[in-house]
Amino acid sequence: LLYHMHRTFTSDGRSLIASDDVFSEHARNDIESLHEKNLYHLGEDRMLTTLLLKNFPDMRLSFVSEAVCWTIVPHTISVLLSQRRRCYNEGDKELRKTIHSIAQTEYPSENKVVVLVADGNITGKGESLPTPMVLSNILGFQIDEMEDETFSYKSLGARGSNRCNVYSGVYENQNKSLKYVVVVKCGTEDEVGSAKAGNRGKRDSQLIITGLLNRIHHGRQLCELDSAIARSLKSLQIRVREVEHLMTIDADAR
Repeated sequence: LLYHMHRTFTSDGRSLIASDDVFSEHARNDIESLHEKNLYHLGEDRMLTTLLLKNFPDMRLSFVSEAVCWTIVPHTISVLLSQRRRCYNEGDKELRKTIHSIAQTEYPSENKVVVLVADGNITGKGESLPTPMVLSNILGFQIDEMEDETFSYKSLGARGSNRCNVYSGVYENQNKSLKYVVVVKCGTEDEVGSAKAGNRGKRDSQLIITGLLNRIHHGRQLCELDSAIARSLKSLQIRVREVEHLMTIDADAR
């Protein structure tokens, strides 16, 4: 699934993607069987949709045939398997095209924001720069690993915690503007020097956003990362409580 869109709440105010039942099941950290690993690690997008339909039987899933999406088509079985296992090394070319395509959509710029989550400070195969630096070059924000503040949150995985940097701003491209928030998972102190410091997986990245929505909608205490993201959104004149739709896309889709 290259991209999908969910409503955050119903017209009568019920939480959907931010509901307790959906969030708690999607945030499970006790995945052990091969079947569950396939559901939660390889098919996390479809699993989230399944959980929504399970918990809201009165709602329905719609397929929009007019929607168009471009992606990289694999030409060998090895590339296909790599895509199915999720890749985190999309480079400048793929990321630039994806960000550009989001900026060029017809949805009003003042009501649109893209949240990009870099799953660790990782340099992908064949790339010369780590993903956060690629995003910095494209969007124009500055990274200072020694001075930038980090924010904690409860993560998936054995460690159970992680820290992130948060950057925000406005990207300008061909007379179009795009508000952005970049979350860079940088890891805990004991991960310093690790090749995959901060890496927790795609579902963990999704839970950063749905967890924020869950705690905001239910009036619960925010974690450090929640507060940092909410402040960044507020600086862009986006109120978390007023976010009505959440679209999730892979970094190589446009």
